[in-house]
Amino acid sequence: MDIQKLNQNLNKLNKFLFIILGVAVAIWIGVEVFIGSKVEYTKEQMKENLCEASNVKEMLARLNSGLPSKLDEINTLEKISCENRRIIYQYVLGKGLEMDENALNDKDIAELKEEQTKELKKEFCEDTRLKAVRDIADGVDFVYFLGTKELIRVKLESKDCE
Repeated sequence: MDIQKLNQNLNKLNKFLFIILGVAVAIWIGVEVFIGSKVEYTKEQMKENLCEASNVKEMLARLNSGLPSKLDEINTLEKISCENRRIIYQYVLGKGLEMDENALNDKDIAELKEEQTKELKKEFCEDTRLKAVRDIADGVDFVYFLGTKELIRVKLESKDCE
């Protein structure tokens, strides 16, 4: 597997997914404000019960309705969920390509994690559309599987942006 190509593809996809998440959360907060609630009250409500909030459940249902989705020749987005106040993206690499769970060696896996962590952190911290996500969620996780084997997990939190 070409690790550089994999990293490039994932970087493009993750930027797109971050934008969707940021815009969705901003819209919900905006809708709450529009119908008369205050921004801070809405944020606090979502902070307390993020994964149980009806608008978060609705967002996840809509996002997951088209999943799994093969994003390119290597990457399939399987599921987006909310667990323990964290948004979690689950990818499967090489789905349908009969790839062995050992197709990547330890060096490739370390390189993939390093590159994805660097790129995802940059997007997570610098994209202003994600401010609402940074304010209300404990973090965002990107989990990459090869078959049923978890290869890497990139965990991002607001404190990573300080």
